Amino acid sequence: VLKENNIVVNTSVLEYISKFRTKEGIFYVWPTEDVWFKESNSQINDELYSFLYNNEIDEAVNAVILFAYSLFNESLPEVSEFLNNFIKTEEFRRGTAYFPSPNSFIYFFTRAYYDGGATALNGSLNSVVDYILEIKKNNSLNEIENCMVTVSLLNSRYKGVEVCESVNSIIKTQKEDGGWPTNMFYGGPKPLTKGSYYGSEDITTSICLEALLKYKIGNSNIS
Repeated sequence: VLKENNIVVNTSVLEYISKFRTKEGIFYVWPTEDVWFKESNSQINDELYSFLYNNEIDEAVNAVILFAYSLFNESLPEVSEFLNNFIKTEEFRRGTAYFPSPNSFIYFFTRAYYDGGATALNGSLNSVVDYILEIKKNNSLNEIENCMVTVSLLNSRYKGVEVCESVNSIIKTQKEDGGWPTNMFYGGPKPLTKGSYYGSEDITTSICLEALLKYKIGNSNIS
């Protein structure tokens, strides 16, 4: 957000998280360094401590990190290949460890391409579009699922009538207070949350607004 609003960002954070990667260059979910636990050890039980040190990998998290690096014109070919393969093998359809919906992953994936400039993801966009058109025919999407796939279609530069249909659905489901309902978006560390998942009106509303704004930008005749 800071970078996109032309606010100077210290890139030391990218240098720091680069320490927490597999030998193939894929990022772990958690920066597992003892300094993170020293001040709050009393609040972290042994099970969670062991879990966080298990070096878990989440494809959606890697897509977000690729997006961040791409904003600074830094390519991560190993991460791009990892994510493209996740699409190619269709494993993305099962969701990821922290984002149970595959639509969350493709939202982050296409954002890395379109907003971040990670052009190495371009070869997977047709597969993403095919998947979205398939699920739009066969499934009833809730508010956050619909706005995520709408953004993903727009990020993939798809121009079909399905985009307009999705935008109309977003408009119809807006609440009287101007927002959109809470839907499941992500999950926390399982030992801590016991498999619970979370979302908020703020998250749903922000992605719905992103979809509407990108649609308007792509259709400048809309007032």
